[in-house]
Amino acid sequence: VPAPLISAASASDSKSVALSTQQQIADYSGHWAQKDFQSWVDKGLILGYGNGIYKPNQEINRAEWVTLVNRVFNLQEKAEIGFTDVSTIGTYYSDIQKATAAGYVTGYSDGTFRPAQQVSRQEAAVMLYRLFQLNSSVGTSAPKDAADLPEWSQEAVLSLLGEGYLQGYTDGSFKGTQAVTRAEALRMIEKLGGEITPKSGSYSGINTRNMVISSPGVELKNSTISGNLYLTEGIAEGDI
Repeated sequence: VPAPLISAASASDSKSVALSTQQQIADYSGHWAQKDFQSWVDKGLILGYGNGIYKPNQEINRAEWVTLVNRVFNLQEKAEIGFTDVSTIGTYYSDIQKATAAGYVTGYSDGTFRPAQQVSRQEAAVMLYRLFQLNSSVGTSAPKDAADLPEWSQEAVLSLLGEGYLQGYTDGSFKGTQAVTRAEALRMIEKLGGEITPKSGSYSGINTRNMVISSPGVELKNSTISGNLYLTEGIAEGDI
């Protein structure tokens, strides 16, 4: 983007321009997930709150989580939903429909979805395990708090740990009930997605474990994908 043309101005005008520039510096600058955020921003996968605000350390809720995941896969199909706490005119209604159709989320036994509830590490693991359709990894070393994992999450957590898609803590624990931050969410999704390609174009020299292609018109040249290639419904009838 060309720099704005600035004519002769007073000192106060110059200070205003400098202040405006500083305000646009993203709040993930210097964060451990800076590269993750910058990649997602460049690809149009995360929008933030405006004025460079992305809140990397803020805990992510269920509605925000499904929105991020849906963008990665460019999900299109929608399911009819009847969650008692999700309004048909709500901001996230469409994304919850898509996530339900894709089969990686379900509601609770009381008929709610709880869109504002924070996503725990074990819940995130289960949703990613379902979405990426991974196989169970048997015989992997378990974290020291594996016994604390609820039965519904054990297969997903242990498999993702065993395959190196998730990491525990230095004390040997997984801390399944701990909430996921926005920065951690990007890292977790990216670990499984690998090279995420949401835009058409020609790509060469890619060497990755997994790859997600979610738009038509993508051409790969001289690239190696050692794991899984995910061609999502966002491609529709387009060419790859």
